[in-house]
Amino acid sequence: MGTPRRRIPDEIVKSLARLQERPEISHSMSTHPTQYAHPEALVETDWLEKHLNDDGIRIIESNEDILLYDTGHIPGAVHIDWRADLQDPVIRDYISPEKFARLCSRHGITPDTTCIFYGDKANWWACYALWAFRLFGHEKVKILNGGRDKWKAERRPMTREVPKYPETNYPVPKKRFDKEIRAFFDEALAQSKGGKPLIDVRSPGEYKGEITHMPEYPQEGVLRGGHIPGAKSMPWKTATNDDATFKPANELAKIYLEQCGVKPGTDTIVYCRIGERSSHTWFVLTYLLGLDNVRNYDGSWTEWGNKVGAPIEKT
Repeated sequence: MGTPRRRIPDEIVKSLARLQERPEISHSMSTHPTQYAHPEALVETDWLEKHLNDDGIRIIESNEDILLYDTGHIPGAVHIDWRADLQDPVIRDYISPEKFARLCSRHGITPDTTCIFYGDKANWWACYALWAFRLFGHEKVKILNGGRDKWKAERRPMTREVPKYPETNYPVPKKRFDKEIRAFFDEALAQSKGGKPLIDVRSPGEYKGEITHMPEYPQEGVLRGGHIPGAKSMPWKTATNDDATFKPANELAKIYLEQCGVKPGTDTIVYCRIGERSSHTWFVLTYLLGLDNVRNYDGSWTEWGNKVGAPIEKT
């Protein structure tokens, strides 16, 4: 007969249905969702090419390689540098609400602007920029499915012309949503001690403590290797296809609900090295699977692996 296939408990399915509040979403015989919870959070390359000049949208490119934008980008796209534009230059933190407002104003963005993010490396850094925008409360955000790689592979138009938009007066956000979508060391420690879902999205070698940095990347000063006790290993790119698009909803459910123990009724924390890879997983869990209780621990391993007394596991 063989080993029976593990089934997601009914209470998880029911919770997902409540969170999604989408009556058209059905579940297959395996109880996995057959559609993304928020398909509107993705746009396809074909759609975007037809709507490049639409009012009310701003295309934003954000890459790991900050020089890529200058070599060619989607017509009309502005460039946001994840380090120079979004991070405080002195304190390890994000920019102030005032600086965020100035950043948006400079690029002609208003609170009603739909920001469509894309970039290299399967939208890894695009998701990071999107997460940062959500941190400041900007609600209208989307990801270009497949990102820069898919756009180029399909030979769609690119330009080196840097667009100029009339400056707006973006209001200073009243707060950052640190409590809602961001986790700090003490919260990640409590998550670990409480046996609640923690997902380490780094490479297997980093998770096991064999290396303290990403393969083929320079050492970034982490003194200890390993992972947070109780964290499940699920590299961020597991969620994507070979063409950099996201995997179907039913496959994502298998990955995160079955293999990682993520539950709609239980808080989940994701982490990596500085919170950039884990923002990609945060997007998948929040927008594609419809969970509203996922936080990104952006201190991640560069904080945890250097903190005196922080518990570490190696496997």
